[in-house]
Amino acid sequence: MKFGKIITVDFSEKTGKIKPLNGLNVGAYVSANGSTVELAEVFSAISAPVVRLSDVEPPYGQNQFVDIHCIFPDFSADESLPESYNFTETDKYIKAVKDAGAEVLFRLGESLDPYERKLYVKRPADLEKWARICEHIVMHYNEGFADGYKWKIKYWEIWNLPEQPSGWQGSEEEFFELYSVTASYLKEKFPKIKVGGYGSVGFSALNRLASDAVTMEAPNYAERFFAFLKGKRAPLDFFTWYSIAESPEELSLHAMYARNALDGAGFKRTASYIAGFNLSRTDTAAYPALLLASLSVAQKSDVDMMIYDDARPYSKRNALYSLEGGVPRLLAGAAALSVFGSLAALGSAIETVGDGRREIYSLGARGGSRAAILVVTLEYAGAVEVRLKNADFSTFSVKRYYEDGQGNRRVGSKCDMPLGGNKITLRLEENDVYLLEFENRE
Repeated sequence: MKFGKIITVDFSEKTGKIKPLNGLNVGAYVSANGSTVELAEVFSAISAPVVRLSDVEPPYGQNQFVDIHCIFPDFSADESLPESYNFTETDKYIKAVKDAGAEVLFRLGESLDPYERKLYVKRPADLEKWARICEHIVMHYNEGFADGYKWKIKYWEIWNLPEQPSGWQGSEEEFFELYSVTASYLKEKFPKIKVGGYGSVGFSALNRLASDAVTMEAPNYAERFFAFLKGKRAPLDFFTWYSIAESPEELSLHAMYARNALDGAGFKRTASYIAGFNLSRTDTAAYPALLLASLSVAQKSDVDMMIYDDARPYSKRNALYSLEGGVPRLLAGAAALSVFGSLAALGSAIETVGDGRREIYSLGARGGSRAAILVVTLEYAGAVEVRLKNADFSTFSVKRYYEDGQGNRRVGSKCDMPLGGNKITLRLEENDVYLLEFENRE
């Protein structure tokens, strides 16, 4: 057993806002056994700041909502007329997201089409008309078009996974042109919205053997995309990409690459969003610790937003909840995201120094008279001394989260005590999660 790890926390050194890193891909209601199940409990526990609408699960998706062909089913129709649109189910879906307190990241495009005969992931016959259809979708949700709303949806993402055959049927340049035409038109019509794309498969080829040609080529594809947009002077407010990482360090590497690639192409103001994040294994007892370690690394990296992939009920990557008997039961992933949500609720990140990568990770947050410090271990067991600077608090509590053997992460212990002195010593096991909460009650 190792000893002597030290984490230094300076409560007076704020390092910016806690980023929106506990977003969700799909929600806030799902289909189970032919009926609709609302996920209010899941969203409430996680405090998801944003929900991305991409590849939403059946019976919705390619049937009734979000995808362009669902909202505008007849491409030959007049895009200026309200009766040409079918917003009914998409309205319900987005309202559930809004009611859960989350912002919407609306993916303009089509869901993946894995079948041999591709129906919807083809190049639109008229790119300018496709852009005008997207314009009217924005108008419906932000300006009231077609009995719509004034929801001020900020984030509009163009397409998803175009490198994949199931995501785009057409040439690379044809997709680049679709993005350029649409993004330029939408920014001209709605200067205050943020427009981006394109849901890259990610950058695992940088550090491990790629499993297929698409993954291997993904970094080069992204760089060609940036160069094309630069030549067209097309807007890119944010760039979206996937990361199914093997470790927090791999996430950090890919985040650094994305930032450097954007900066090198002249897109220094373009935000970097992980449109679909998870770990390569969700079935391990170490998963909550790995997830929180990754969130801690993302907060300290060049990622601006991160979306958990995903919240579909029967997805292999959903470690948030199960639908036994049609009723959501929270799992370990939801508890981990809720811990991060409690830090985000405080507002500002604070300086923590002393992380030993692959061993111990930390993240601090502060808001007014309250603060919290997350301490996570992976390949480490032993003593951790948390040294406090400028700790103007009267009390603190210690919470330890543990696995209950049924996929749940529980609060195992909690004790409140006066804060005396400038250090707290913890004794941790591997894959441990501790949350120290501070408050000034005077």
